[in-house]
Amino acid sequence: MKKFVYPAVVYYDEDNKIYVAYIEELGLVAEGKTMEEVHNRIEEYLFQYLYTSISFDMEIPTPTSFESVQNKYSKNKVVLVGAQLDIQEIKKRT
Repeated sequence: MKKFVYPAVVYYDEDNKIYVAYIEELGLVAEGKTMEEVHNRIEEYLFQYLYTSISFDMEIPTPTSFESVQNKYSKNKVVLVGAQLDIQEIKKRT
C-alpha cells in the first residue's frame, strides 16, 4: 500500500453558495455544499485519478509542499487530501 497526500486549496464561492476544492498539480476540482462534502469529493477524485494513472502506467506528479501552497494561497484554506492504494494489486488487474 502506498499513501499519497496532496494539499488542496478550499474556498467558498459566494455566488453559487458552495465550497470548491482544488489540487493544482493534478488539475482536480470538486464542489460541495459543506466543507465535509467537498473534502470527501476531492478525496474520491484523488483516489480515482491515482487509480487511473497507475492502471495506465502514467507518471504521477509529486505533491507540492503544504507550506508552498499555503503561502501561494494565503487568503484561502489549505487542507491535506490523501488516498491509499495497493499499486501491485492495481497493476495485476490491468
